[in-house]
Amino acid sequence: MLETEVNAVKKTMGHGDINVDVYSKVWDECYSQVLFLPSINRFTRADTANKKDRIEAAEQKLEVNTFFLNK
Repeated sequence: MLETEVNAVKKTMGHGDINVDVYSKVWDECYSQVLFLPSINRFTRADTANKKDRIEAAEQKLEVNTFFLNK
């Protein structure tokens, strides 16, 4: 799946050759700057979230991780 995403980004953004390691690093960096807020069912920038939103996001992430670990 990641390789498909890399190829799509290369094609649409004209980035040329990007290896999977570089793409993964950039993805992780970008993903760390957003939070999924269950209360509004969408992602938002982490630096704009208040303490309550951060706690809800962490609880949601824990629930998702626990679900997949128990499968």
